[in-house]
Amino acid sequence: MSDDALAQEEQRWAALIGNDFEALDALVHPLLSYTHSNAIVDTKESWIGSVTSGFVDYRSVEREDVAIISSGSTAVITGKATFVVGVQDSEITIVARFTSVWVNENDQWKFFAWQNTPISS
Repeated sequence: MSDDALAQEEQRWAALIGNDFEALDALVHPLLSYTHSNAIVDTKESWIGSVTSGFVDYRSVEREDVAIISSGSTAVITGKATFVVGVQDSEITIVARFTSVWVNENDQWKFFAWQNTPISS
């Protein structure tokens, strides 16, 4: 079961980096809480809106130390990642620890919450 959530997380990143916003929207739970490394919190609507408008452009991600734990219909994926993100006219690289929460409703895994904490260089 947790392998299915991990596969959905992989699909989410592929959709995000590949600008497949229809696939991304289908993976995201309506009650998404997305906390960025700068402490800004987005809902599903505001997060999807920021990427579909081009305001934020996720260009690449490299993950390591990925682990997953699950209980019932909830899976928690943690790890370390290096993100390259375009924001407006600049490109930034963020190295952070992350927590990604997925819930299984009606036999479908949905991206429910995200939190990441920057790692100082």
